[in-house]
Amino acid sequence: MNGSSSTVNQGVVARDANGGVWILHRGRINVDNERGILHDFADDAAALQVDPVKVIFEGGRREACLPVAPLEKPLETVRATKRFVDLCRLVRIRAVDGEEIADVQRKAFGFEEPSGNYTIPARDPIGAERQHHDVCEALNTELSARNFDHTNEKIGRMGPDLYTTGTSTPILFELKTGNSADDLLKAVGQLVVYEKLIGRKCRRIMVLPAGVRGANRELITSLDIEIVDYHRDAKAITFAWPKDFFPH
Repeated sequence: MNGSSSTVNQGVVARDANGGVWILHRGRINVDNERGILHDFADDAAALQVDPVKVIFEGGRREACLPVAPLEKPLETVRATKRFVDLCRLVRIRAVDGEEIADVQRKAFGFEEPSGNYTIPARDPIGAERQHHDVCEALNTELSARNFDHTNEKIGRMGPDLYTTGTSTPILFELKTGNSADDLLKAVGQLVVYEKLIGRKCRRIMVLPAGVRGANRELITSLDIEIVDYHRDAKAITFAWPKDFFPH
């Protein structure tokens, strides 16, 4: 990124390689009346996806700065700003309340949603994709190719996206096209409820777009729920199946 800033102010305005405008922070903050440096809390920053970037200033000086938010995408501005504020909160909690409380809070921050109002400016019409349908069809095709008997038949008025049949332990799939806190919490609840409706112990699998935060992945898997990532490009949808998922 190319930026401009004095050597005193912590705020930085910079453009990325694509010309996007960002607000960044140089990392020095006051915590409980003492000087703190956000760069010293690399694990917290990584957990909250606030990764430092190199900024090139006028004259060629380089410095690592922490991204606060892009300015041209309203929803991402809200989300990114929340991540940076959470990092600052977490550093303060470590200083004031101690490591144990801070570690618990770090896990919770990953599931919180940004709040407040924001305005999305008018824009030209754009095409919409039926992503859930497309991914579900790709999953259906892959299971059929692997000779897995399965169905998406609803259970009463409720229904999992797909589940296997004809086995002692059904495999229950819940598919989401996002990996936000709302997506993850809904999927957990749906898998638990659907398993109860099926009436047997199931192998529960959450199918999500690649990019689930590490701490969230760890928490989900601790609930005995597996995650299968999928990747979508212009040509195909592919799934990152766990090793030995399909019998040889």
